[in-house]
Amino acid sequence: MSQSDESVLSSQDRAFIAVKQFGNTLAIYRVRPGYIRFLYRISWLMIIMSIFILIMGSVWTARGFQEFQFSILFISFLTGLTGLLVGIYCLRSMVPQTRQDHIIVCEQGLLRVVGTKCTDAVRWTEVKTVEKEFFNQIFSIVYAASTFSGMKTLSISSLYHKFDEIIVRVKENIA
Repeated sequence: MSQSDESVLSSQDRAFIAVKQFGNTLAIYRVRPGYIRFLYRISWLMIIMSIFILIMGSVWTARGFQEFQFSILFISFLTGLTGLLVGIYCLRSMVPQTRQDHIIVCEQGLLRVVGTKCTDAVRWTEVKTVEKEFFNQIFSIVYAASTFSGMKTLSISSLYHKFDEIIVRVKENIA
């Protein structure tokens, strides 16, 4: 791995690799910047549309309404408030978490880190099958984890930068 890729690893990533004893890091793959921008823009779009719905409901209330229109007004306020909360959640939680989401391929295995947690750690010796799914947009690794009595599946979507390279590296290491 190049020196610049090695400097990208956080101390927490190094600790995950050391605890799992996966050896040297071969590559790091992050979520595509275009997808992060898409999430960011959709979050703002939801917030703006929700504010618009709340403003229109308020204007309609200020102009006066008949009693039979209460259900329509209630639904518009509920929709606006729900959209606003979901948009803020996406902007404050999902976008930063997606920015930190990455896959680390090492000599002895693969780590998937989401936010500040290592969600999946797969040793090459544990891998049973590797398959592409959903129009070749999702790559699944079926493995037998030592901490779990059964099979687990790690799915990697095409939202990761250099998706095809991840597949090639995984297949090289399990062969």
